[in-house]
This record gives sequence, structure tokens and C-alpha cells, in this order.
Amino acid sequence: DHLRRQALQAVDDSMQSVRAQRDALTRDAAEAIGRFEESSDQATTLEDAITALSAKKDALSKQPGDEDEATPSPCAEDEAEPTLEEVERQLSRAKASLKEAQTEKRRAQTRQSELERQLRLLEDELTS
Repeated sequence: DHLRRQALQAVDDSMQSVRAQRDALTRDAAEAIGRFEESSDQATTLEDAITALSAKKDALSKQPGDEDEATPSPCAEDEAEPTLEEVERQLSRAKASLKEAQTEKRRAQTRQSELERQLRLLEDELTS
């Protein structure tokens, strides 16, 4: 009877350990999902910025040199137009940031997949 109680206690301890591992993996998976969603949102925002900056660069590239100085645009007094070089620098920074966001997105997705695989294994262990 004493050996039986010890065996049951060992099984119970083991199950508690597996449940604790499952809970930790569940938290880690939720964090990975959050990082994935955050990096996805950031990538989308950067893609939109790159599209706008590319259009701005194209527009500035097509402007004639100093010929338009005599006819300022309607918003020239409100806000200074960025130079072509400034737009190119902004575009370059946005592209670099997009690459970083995409890399983080892939990392988070890979981590999430691995954690979900580990969770399935633990769930199988709990149900068997």
C-alpha cells in the first residue's frame, strides 16, 4: 500500500511538472504571437511609408531644376518641401527598417511554430 501511494505521488508530481511546462509554453506562444502581430503591423506601416516616399521621390525627380521658384506651390508657406536627398535618405531608412521588421516577423513565426509543436507533444503526454 505504501509503494502504491509513492507511485501515485510520483505520477502526480510528474503530471504537475508537465502541466507547469505546458503553462510556460502557452505563455511563450502567446508572446510569440504578440511579437509576430507587432512586427506584421510595423512591416505594413513601413510598406505604406515606402510607397509614399517612393512616389514623393518620383515627383521630386521629375520637377524641373530652379524654374519653378517664381511660382511657389500653394503650401510652400505652410511647410518646407523636403529635398530629393532627404526623401532618398528617408526611403533608405524605411527600407532598412522594413527588412528588420520582416526578419523579426519570420523569427516570431518560427518560434511560435516550435512552441506549438512542443505544446502538442505535452498535451499528448498529458492525455496518454
